[in-house]
Amino acid sequence: MRLGLEYRLLEGALPIRAGYIWDQTVSSEAYPTAFGAPAGNGNIFTIGTGYDFGSVEVNVAYAHRRTNGSVTQEDIDGGTLGSCDFCSYPGDYELIMNGVYFDVSFDLESPETGVAGDGEMETMEGGDPDADWETEQLEAAPPPLPPAATAEPVEEEPVEEPEESAAPDAEPEPLEESAEDEEMSEVGEGEDVVAP
Repeated sequence: MRLGLEYRLLEGALPIRAGYIWDQTVSSEAYPTAFGAPAGNGNIFTIGTGYDFGSVEVNVAYAHRRTNGSVTQEDIDGGTLGSCDFCSYPGDYELIMNGVYFDVSFDLESPETGVAGDGEMETMEGGDPDADWETEQLEAAPPPLPPAATAEPVEEEPVEEPEESAAPDAEPEPLEESAEDEEMSEVGEGEDVVAP
């Protein structure tokens, strides 16, 4: 379960934040370890603040985590995965962690940066809409593409299909024999042909 609240002061520039996280057991009682989270539910409390400078926002937060749990010899004996050489012993386990977190973010679409948002042209703070900045941005834009050429449709000439013979069962006309073919036909069976 996670809960969070934020309240902004100074016209939204100064956020005050608080949060709470309830973390269910993430480890097994049968395999306890001193190097991980104890077999118990955890509670995490957070507070934080920051400041919004417009195009730059700075944030800082503090988190306190406390998790504890007890492990008995029966819990360890009930493990279904076999023995664990690296696991610890029965007893009470407790984890306390404190952390401080810091971040800086930069908004690329802020009016102070001169970059427009939502497709509108914005100017630098205190600037003139017709100032050099706007002109430079327009000059830096790529030239427009030429209009697409319109092509006239080309009319295709009809293709003539070959005529079918009147008699579909007619035999094809024999091919004319060449002089070489005639010589080959004169050679009898069983004779060797020697090329000239």
